[in-house]
Amino acid sequence: MKILILSLIAAVATTTSTLAGGDVFHSNVLAPGDPPLVVDVPDGKILTVLNYQAAGSSFGSLSVTIDGKTTAAENPLDIGVTGGSQQAVIVAGPATVTVTNTGASVLFTYRIDPNRRGFANHTD
Repeated sequence: MKILILSLIAAVATTTSTLAGGDVFHSNVLAPGDPPLVVDVPDGKILTVLNYQAAGSSFGSLSVTIDGKTTAAENPLDIGVTGGSQQAVIVAGPATVTVTNTGASVLFTYRIDPNRRGFANHTD
């Protein structure tokens, strides 16, 4: 049932962004056994995690690699700016974000925008 709900949320998010006329939001559902999702954040861009939810009792992992150094979110369950939890994860490029699952389906929604909000680039 939770997988059905996660799939429905991803479909609604994708449809909403298509109807809005842009390819702004990206949603992925990682099922158990799927390879990790790797998202490259180009220089001058920022990635904002809008939603990260795992079904079941297993947690997935979200890690960010910058200049060859990787940092993992300790507990990425229920991160988001759209739900009850108001924790946002914002990554300034150039960077690589990797999302994995560990036995549970994971819904990951993000957007990549120009860095107009003044976040410091790690090369500055």
